[in-house]
Amino acid sequence: MNKDDIKFYTATWCGYCQNLKAFMDRSNINYHSIDIDKNPESIDELYKYQNGARTIPMLVYPDNDHQVNPRPNEVLEKINSLN
Repeated sequence: MNKDDIKFYTATWCGYCQNLKAFMDRSNINYHSIDIDKNPESIDELYKYQNGARTIPMLVYPDNDHQVNPRPNEVLEKINSLN
């Protein structure tokens, strides 16, 4: 997967986001970070995937599947299923 394959919806004030980013960086998992504060239009994507909610962190994968506030092992399982 390349850098743009996983979309990572995040915000600088979100501790869960920062923890997940640190895990993904340590694990060499590439992602495209989308800060909802810097790109408020991206909140519409959260609503779409979460049926009106806007919880972060949210990851969207190349197969259009998504995870909201996933645990590291859930991220690894999903990535392995894509390969």
